[in-house]
Amino acid sequence: MAQDPAQRWNRTEGVLVVPGTQPDAVAARLAAERVVARLEWYPATSHLLSLTLLADADGRVAVTPPSRGGVTAGIRISELVESLAREFSGDVTIGPASFNALPADVALPTVTSEAPDCSRTVVVSPLSAYMVPLQATLLERPLAVTSLPALDRRIVMYSGEGNQLGAFGWDQESLPALVLTVDARDIAVRAVTTGESEDDAVFSWGMTSQYVWGGVAEPGPALRALVDEMLTDSTDVSLVAAAVPGADAEAVAEAFSTPGIDGLVA
Repeated sequence: MAQDPAQRWNRTEGVLVVPGTQPDAVAARLAAERVVARLEWYPATSHLLSLTLLADADGRVAVTPPSRGGVTAGIRISELVESLAREFSGDVTIGPASFNALPADVALPTVTSEAPDCSRTVVVSPLSAYMVPLQATLLERPLAVTSLPALDRRIVMYSGEGNQLGAFGWDQESLPALVLTVDARDIAVRAVTTGESEDDAVFSWGMTSQYVWGGVAEPGPALRALVDEMLTDSTDVSLVAAAVPGADAEAVAEAFSTPGIDGLVA
């Protein structure tokens, strides 16, 4: 009987700070090691990469075998971390392992914005209407609000810099909340379900995502199924849809696959 991949492999996340390095170079290095992974980054900060891969209970990374489908255990996370850090002269952390090979005199790129106050936020929440003025006072900013009685939801809107809804915690009567944000750098949606940030579902239309299929050019059914199960954020779809009564999870998934502002509108 084939072993359930979810029982064997653990999703493991990390961050790479690699000044002067393009994401394609990191992807090529991972492919050379046959590592199955997902890379994500913002175009304005391509030296700062989010990395997600699979590891077993012994800390060995999932790699594609040379002569058959699926994945097998390869090098240890600590070995991969040190290898990447040394090759790209960067600071790499994956799971519990970290290695800093940044030169002492390196200057990290900075991101500037010509329009720092251009952010727009819309929050869909069961927050009671009478609480909105109290929230405006607490956050020290104006809030616009309208109600959707059929859904028992309020739409709260604000713009520019300042404290955000939830900055001082979320009341249970305000959850689940859906937070949609547009600013100069990103377009994103966040579903707040419990008030604990690790339970949030987040999706960004501004972030670039690239899969590394190990050492194979075209993934087979077993490999693709494992990646779909363990490396994609499919749970984000259900959590985002669950935040608004009557929302269609399939429509949310289609919106996630629609680029840019059109995806947010969808």
